[in-house]
Amino acid sequence: MRLPSGCRSLVLAALVLTAALALAPTASAKGKGVSCNGTKVAVKVGKKTTCRPFAKVFPQPRDLDLRLSYLKQSLEIDPAKLAGGKKKKKRIRPPERRLRKKVERVLPKALAFFDRKRGGTAASSSLLGGSAFASANCGIGQAGQRGSIGGSSSVGLLGDNGMFIETEAAGFTIRLTFVSCGGIGSFTVPPCPTSNGSVDAKASGDFKVTIEVWEGSRLVKRNTTSWEDKADVHGEVGPDAQLKFINVSHRQEMFIVATGGIVVRGGLKREIRIDMPAGQYNPASARVTPFGDPVPADFGADAFAKTAAAALGSYRSAEAGWSTFGRSNCAEPVFAPASNAEKLHRGDQKQVGVYARARADSGRAMEARWSFLAPLNAEFSPTASQDAAPTIAYSVSKAPAGDQVRVTAKVTSTAGVGEKTWTQPIVPPGRNHIVGTFSGEMKGATSVEGRTEQTWSGTVEFNRLATIEGVDYYTLVSGVITITASGLDGSGLSGCQQHGSNSNKKLPGGGMEVTPTNGGAPYGYSISVSMPFEPLNITRIDCNKASQEEGFEGTEYPLTPLYKFSPSGQESSDGITFAGTVDEGSGEFVYVQRWNLHGTE
Repeated sequence: MRLPSGCRSLVLAALVLTAALALAPTASAKGKGVSCNGTKVAVKVGKKTTCRPFAKVFPQPRDLDLRLSYLKQSLEIDPAKLAGGKKKKKRIRPPERRLRKKVERVLPKALAFFDRKRGGTAASSSLLGGSAFASANCGIGQAGQRGSIGGSSSVGLLGDNGMFIETEAAGFTIRLTFVSCGGIGSFTVPPCPTSNGSVDAKASGDFKVTIEVWEGSRLVKRNTTSWEDKADVHGEVGPDAQLKFINVSHRQEMFIVATGGIVVRGGLKREIRIDMPAGQYNPASARVTPFGDPVPADFGADAFAKTAAAALGSYRSAEAGWSTFGRSNCAEPVFAPASNAEKLHRGDQKQVGVYARARADSGRAMEARWSFLAPLNAEFSPTASQDAAPTIAYSVSKAPAGDQVRVTAKVTSTAGVGEKTWTQPIVPPGRNHIVGTFSGEMKGATSVEGRTEQTWSGTVEFNRLATIEGVDYYTLVSGVITITASGLDGSGLSGCQQHGSNSNKKLPGGGMEVTPTNGGAPYGYSISVSMPFEPLNITRIDCNKASQEEGFEGTEYPLTPLYKFSPSGQESSDGITFAGTVDEGSGEFVYVQRWNLHGTE
């Protein structure tokens, strides 16, 4: 039959009324003197407290299609019976009950039709196992495709999230309209635990069913039942980066509005700890809190079983990420001193501290287990630790096979796992002092008379001043230079030759920088030495005839020295020998610097 238009599901508001009651095997209901032994728990229904099987109140985790469960419950619930004496009763009579049973038998086919038309399945469609198209604006939509599921039963889609199921018998028609607004089929678990090992998640869902009973075109009764589920899960991770347990708190509220002014609102809140890795309930932690109007002792059992299964699946999947090396770095080892922050010498005995920094909240992991692997050029002790922030002693080899100390720290912690390599450069032997010689020459362009020349040579000694961010800085502690002038008169006033020198003049100052490449060889370096600014006293000799006639022979004049010692951008293969040549000349003009320095202790 065709029903009158305008029938729609009720949009129901939520109202929470709470009353606490702690339950567990062998626990007594407070103030009632009820003691439940063995595998039972005390459950309060209305004013009566009874012992119920633990497995009925806290069913084992399992995945199921909650749409089917909710629809069956809606057909089995008698709102008038639940309401008790509060309102005039209009109970479910036998003919109506038979009609409800008929609808119940076709529910699997009806849901299969829904999933087929929506391109989903009970397992993949929404978190509740319902509509894959549930949204924040969930509600009954426009009528869509219809179909027959055998006999006098028919179905039809109502928008993206809803459906009706209808059947007839003996002049009566029963019609179920439901809308699935998502649910608790999985949890979005953080990818990393916090520093204290906490991992929290939550989820929620809604399912609404309206049942209408018609006799011909007359509406006999209508009731709308709404289920609202809310779940919070708290996980705790141990120092092995594995879950110790998860606490599941699941609250389900049922709200019924039925013909005759019947309103029933109540539910149960279940709380229990699931010990990991076994995934077993801890009965001593079990609590159930009824609220609002009385509901059956096994109320919400299917929803809780699915929520527990979703929590286990989601948390185990997330745990595989934060507890597997190479998949994530939820706990970053932080060293003190940091890598490449100081210079080590052969035979040094020092310490390095380390802790695990949580990626989730940047805090220090409360508990950790450490392994120190693949050491290079040093002995570390201990090589393993169960301290949250251990201090490790190490001794640098006296004959290292390379130019750095290295060790890899791997950690499992309350913040997850992490891995990082720590390195420090080893100062090559003989680098506290650098000594040697330098020289150079300047030759002017050739003329008819010849070319002007200056040559110089000297010695330098540098001492290490400091090491900052891996760079060694040296200062000049002593040095002298001798310069000699020869060749053509550098004043350009005569055709005479020149002769003169300044011997063993003290160098005013200077410095040197040595920079390792990634903590080791090759070593870049630069040298800058200030030169004494004193002119050379030059005597003109061997003048040509014209210069002799003009009286230049034997005269003197001051000549500006052109020496320098400032090579930059140089490279040493071992950090001990620093030698090289720089030619800054061009064409016939020659300007050369040469040096040969060596590191010593």
